Amino acid sequence: MTTRREQRFLLELAKDKPTHPTGQRPKDERKDLKREEHAQRLSMQRWIIPTVVSMSVGWIIFVAIIVVLSGIDVLSYHPLVLVTLLGSATASIVGLLMKIVSHTLPNHRNM
Repeated sequence: MTTRREQRFLLELAKDKPTHPTGQRPKDERKDLKREEHAQRLSMQRWIIPTVVSMSVGWIIFVAIIVVLSGIDVLSYHPLVLVTLLGSATASIVGLLMKIVSHTLPNHRNM
């Protein structure tokens, strides 16, 4: 026979144990975690995607201004300097944007 204290202790232990005998989480709990992860990803995409688009548009405007100013001789850089400046900086911006987008948007192959 067990005492009431032992019964309470056993009930507390039973609450802490996973409900599945293999120690895995129940399927409904895993679904809840997936839903939460999906909601977090969507909330992050709501502000990341407009930011990436505005950065891209801003960079295109900046490049256009540099090209126009160098075309009307307001900026008098050597053509190699302009090509190096715009090419390397554009490659860096494109790489940064690709990295941001690839980490924020879901990969449909893994879903």
